[in-house]
Amino acid sequence: MNIEISAKTLDVFHAFFTEQDRKDIASAIDDRRSWLRGDSTQLIPLPAPTLELLENLRALCKKEGFRSLMMQCTSLINMIKNPKEAIVGNLKALPMALEKFIQADAIDGWLYQAHANFYLPYLVTQISFVPGEKSRGHETPARVVVEMVANAASTGKDSKNLKRKTISFTHDEIAGQTIPTLLMSEGFYHENPELKAEYDANNELFKSYFAADYKQFLVKDAAFSIGSYDTIGKALDVDGGLFKVINDEPMISRKFYSEFANKFWEDRGVADFTQIPFHPLVYCFFLELHEYAWAHVANMSEYVYQPELREKLILPEDHKDLIDILTSDLTLLEDIVTSKTGGTSIMCSGKPGTGKTLTAEIYSEVIQKPLYRVHSGLLGTSPDEVERQLKVVLTRAQRWQCCLLIDECDTWVRERGNDIEQNAIVASFLRTLEYYSGLLFMTTNRTDDIDDAILSRCIAHIKYAPPVGEQRNLIWQTLSDNYKAQLTDETIINAIEKWPEIAGRDIKELLKLALKFATKSNSCIDLAVLTRCAQFRGL
Repeated sequence: MNIEISAKTLDVFHAFFTEQDRKDIASAIDDRRSWLRGDSTQLIPLPAPTLELLENLRALCKKEGFRSLMMQCTSLINMIKNPKEAIVGNLKALPMALEKFIQADAIDGWLYQAHANFYLPYLVTQISFVPGEKSRGHETPARVVVEMVANAASTGKDSKNLKRKTISFTHDEIAGQTIPTLLMSEGFYHENPELKAEYDANNELFKSYFAADYKQFLVKDAAFSIGSYDTIGKALDVDGGLFKVINDEPMISRKFYSEFANKFWEDRGVADFTQIPFHPLVYCFFLELHEYAWAHVANMSEYVYQPELREKLILPEDHKDLIDILTSDLTLLEDIVTSKTGGTSIMCSGKPGTGKTLTAEIYSEVIQKPLYRVHSGLLGTSPDEVERQLKVVLTRAQRWQCCLLIDECDTWVRERGNDIEQNAIVASFLRTLEYYSGLLFMTTNRTDDIDDAILSRCIAHIKYAPPVGEQRNLIWQTLSDNYKAQLTDETIINAIEKWPEIAGRDIKELLKLALKFATKSNSCIDLAVLTRCAQFRGL
């Protein structure tokens, strides 16, 4: 709070503060005497006024006719007596009112900003009144500014991560508002034991998750985009879903600070408001979205691998034997993966829907490593672009020590011929792969025209075909159990006879469609329902 004095009012205020035993204010007024000439004025700070002092000052203002200062005193008195419900009536009184509000039932001197399903705290470091200005025909209204800091998220190398945030209020914005509703309009709330308990719990999670380099997590609901820290869930549409992510914190070197030299509060006799809060956000790569984002630990959970899914992988025995070999000696696998002499590349070829991608997905669960799936479309169409993008992908996959899947890479593995640009793309792809020492699955719908140089660098080439014999029955039964379709043995036998060439993916999609139909019509799934739905699958 500031008191505006002039040559006419100087002696009145000097006498008042001397009488009130506030010699610090009286001395400050004396220091301004030489500056006051004519109609000039000076602002005298009034730090830490008591309720009694404000009431006495209001009585003086009423007696002397200092209406503006009297209204400030009235607003402050109301705020002190009832900080949560008193109406803010004066912009100049707002800084002091905010100070008193923050100090009421204080814990750390923090304000909490609401985001989706969690809150992010900030330490208040300054509250000030800024007079209005006129410059070249442009007028800036007077405002009250609240400054805050927090240990926040930053992608810069060796960044201090000290995020400074400000909110401000003008006269028009405070009209009819209480302090709580005014702060709520900016998304901020007063601290309380519940918010502090939630912060402490999240902070413990943050310590654990932050240190889990390259581990896989599940993220639900919203996440901060990298480009805009203050927007949430806008750049990445993650509402309502579960997304697999990799903790890629080692890519950024973050530093954190626990204490802040908070002179603002020290000058007001408050010594405890120095702890800088942490924002428990982890730097993650979203595997499905191929985007980096900040995930709040409240929205994260550790990924639980399911090696038992191997039993649901229905393939010819020789294919399963190969997977058993690759997973039976993980020490040997790790030696191969980390070797500089080359990686483990597996080519999976065959018709769509025959289990190529599923093999990589299940294999990643068996060895309990993340699956980084990259569609060929992400790598570009020109030789230079393919080489550049592929290097980024391979470097990332090798850093994570994950299972890499390049899906539908037909263009990059096709046998070279007379097409010069196509040959250049294959050559770029081949040249880049030579330096990869990780685990790689590649899938293609081409079986017989894969370039020999590509195949020579693969440890195995698995050829996939539609299921035959008992495999068909197992796929129908497994998917029926998985989707709770309750197919009878008779229905499965009839379906196999009707669609003997159907692939696993087509069975899955047909069952999903039939389930929707049966649920809508309140009927069981039999051959008639499957036949009716099959026409919409082109079967």
